[in-house]
Amino acid sequence: MKLDHECVRDVLLAVETCAYGEELRIDTLNIKLPQYSGEELNYTCLKLIEGGLLDAKSTRFYGEPMPEIRINCLTYQGHEFLDIIRENQNWAKPKDVVKKAGISSLKALVEIAQDVAQAANTSALQSL
Repeated sequence: MKLDHECVRDVLLAVETCAYGEELRIDTLNIKLPQYSGEELNYTCLKLIEGGLLDAKSTRFYGEPMPEIRINCLTYQGHEFLDIIRENQNWAKPKDVVKKAGISSLKALVEIAQDVAQAANTSALQSL
């Protein structure tokens, strides 16, 4: 399955809105993000867990095709990444670079977003 970068951003934004201590499951996430299937959300969350952006548990039950995911919150890295890509104009730049480069990995997306943010910070500091 291909990782959908829009789904990545939307999941992070949705998880951020949860109350502290609230556990979020895929079915609840699917209510918040009906434009994505349960499979897309499940896959995206698994990749966000692997990438260190979500604090969540993944449990596979015998006979079930998809693991059950229980999301606690964003990790510190998840908050940092979301802060970089929260605004649409900040999201467009790294997304375009990844698309032009033909890269679809989450790690590359995070690194490119950080590079774009660093360049913007440097430019802003130089204009002072």
